[in-house]
Amino acid sequence: MREMLVAGGAEMTERKAWKVVASAVCWTLSVVSALLSGAVFASGSVLCRGDRPEACTPQTWALVIGVLLAVGFGAAGAALHTPRSSKPQGRFPWEYRD
Repeated sequence: MREMLVAGGAEMTERKAWKVVASAVCWTLSVVSALLSGAVFASGSVLCRGDRPEACTPQTWALVIGVLLAVGFGAAGAALHTPRSSKPQGRFPWEYRD
């Protein structure tokens, strides 16, 4: 609480809240795009094993685009994320320092 009052008050907390929300959205989009690209890539091979040989189109483009989207959204989420504390917190009583 002391840091927020010194560093800019309500404006600082609003910026921090938007960064947290944007980071969570980016991480969610990263996971969703990875799952969808895996599903699209797998669905092509399922159709190919059926009795329709014309459905055997290469699905590599879907995998490449999905991986690029997942990495891009993940990097954006990581760039927006800031740790809660700049000082590492001790796990044991003898590690606490002022």
